[in-house]
Amino acid sequence: MGITVSFRASRQFNYAAAINQVPLIEEIRIKNSGKIPTGELKLEILSRPAFCTPFSMDVGSVKPGETRKIQNICIQYDAGRLVGYTESINGDLEVRLVCEKEPVYDQCFPVELRPFDEISHYGGDRPLSAAFVQPNHPEIIRLLSRISQIRGQKYGNYDIDGYYGGKEGQIQLVSSMFQAVREQEISYVLSKPSGTAGYQRIRLADELLREKQANCMDMTLLFASLLEGMGLHPLIILLEEHALAGFFTGPDSFSQPVFTDIAELHKRMARD
Repeated sequence: MGITVSFRASRQFNYAAAINQVPLIEEIRIKNSGKIPTGELKLEILSRPAFCTPFSMDVGSVKPGETRKIQNICIQYDAGRLVGYTESINGDLEVRLVCEKEPVYDQCFPVELRPFDEISHYGGDRPLSAAFVQPNHPEIIRLLSRISQIRGQKYGNYDIDGYYGGKEGQIQLVSSMFQAVREQEISYVLSKPSGTAGYQRIRLADELLREKQANCMDMTLLFASLLEGMGLHPLIILLEEHALAGFFTGPDSFSQPVFTDIAELHKRMARD
């Protein structure tokens, strides 16, 4: 049986990619280069270590000369395992084709499992930084309580009411948020060592508030988490060598979750 298999897959993977359902395998092509149809084929995918659940699907019979293209391969990832990786480790995926319970193709390819708290500065991966906006983190909940106290003391309103308080209420919330964060006396520090160019290890809210140290990306994610926790839509702005947070002054945001044309941001700011 003359079967060849080719696939497009990522060579690196981590927690942020998993929870955003980034496909680890984008496409698999199965070609029958023989002269007779194949039997009923089944595709199987296994991982080592087991960072995803075993996957299988029926492919059916492939005619001579036919190439069967498989896309939208819905692999279920083990986010609990991926979040436990604090350093890069080497793993692999095994791709198998089985016909009548007999393997007709079996190939492993390496995949590097990156640390869970790492973001990439490469263009296509940068939007995954939003995976670390965590409005339900216990430390964010604690700071929201402090924001409520500050707003009540300054403006007589203890509510965390998002857009329901109108423009004035939003400014009160954000002003109170800024004061609550200033009280933490966080000092600037360089990024944690990543060991790989183009990647950055970040500090989540618990580490940031415990160590009282952060850089611009760490603080941007902290502010974005607080903004979302207050019911406002945050905006993460990534510049060359810098990051900062903003928010939408109305419940409507951009039509796309990611945009690269800075003119869109300028238009929104000029309009309001």
